[in-house]
Amino acid sequence: MNEKGHIRPYGGPAAGWGALKSVTKSWLGSENAFKNLKAMLKTNQSNGFDCPGCAW
Repeated sequence: MNEKGHIRPYGGPAAGWGALKSVTKSWLGSENAFKNLKAMLKTNQSNGFDCPGCAW
C-alpha cells in the first residue's frame, strides 16, 4: 500500500521463470541454502507437501 492506503498494481511475474529466478536468489542468499533446496524438491510432490501459494 502506498501512503494514501491504496494498493499499487504489481507488474511482475506471479509464476514462471521470473518467479523461479526470484525464489532461487532468495534461497541461495540464505544461511540454509542446502536445506531449502531439499524442501523445494519435496514441494508439490506425491510424498511431499503442497505449496500454499499454488493452492490458490
